[in-house]
Amino acid sequence: MCRRAVVVITVVILVGAAWARAQQADAVATKIASATISGDFSGPVAGVCTPTGYTAICPSGLSNCSCITMNAAKVRGSVAGDGVAVVNFTLDSGSATSSVSGSTCQPAFGQADLTTTVGRGKNKTTKSESINLLAALCDSKNGRSPATLTGGWGIAASPAPTPAASGWGTLDGTQTGTKIDLKLKGTVTQ
Repeated sequence: MCRRAVVVITVVILVGAAWARAQQADAVATKIASATISGDFSGPVAGVCTPTGYTAICPSGLSNCSCITMNAAKVRGSVAGDGVAVVNFTLDSGSATSSVSGSTCQPAFGQADLTTTVGRGKNKTTKSESINLLAALCDSKNGRSPATLTGGWGIAASPAPTPAASGWGTLDGTQTGTKIDLKLKGTVTQ
């Protein structure tokens, strides 16, 4: 009888431990993440990028804003994985820090629509998410260095990311000619 009780207790402990590990593997985790988004842009085109969403923001009025677009931008990193993005920025020259052309900063309201993958083989997952971007696009300080983008980002709630995720952080970037390189750092919960 005592032997049977020991076996039953041992089995219960082992099953409980296995269940706890399985639950831990499925648990939501927050991690420090980073990513780069790089590509060439087209534009500017007069007006906001889209009539809805984050790129529709233009505080000084539609006549002062323009849209630049990065199609098939390259995405790499742990924020979302590796893949491609379409990135739009609405630039608001009416809210610039200075009226002196070539010597100012202006707000940039952006959205990056990402299609990426993480993992390999049977563990490979395709992800889809939109990231809202808020930055100041500042002209080159000496005419030779690139223009800079500095600000923040957050995973948009709508459209809902697949698989579910949330996160936010800082954005640093450069613009040289028609090429933009963005670096995102922050936390992601999945």
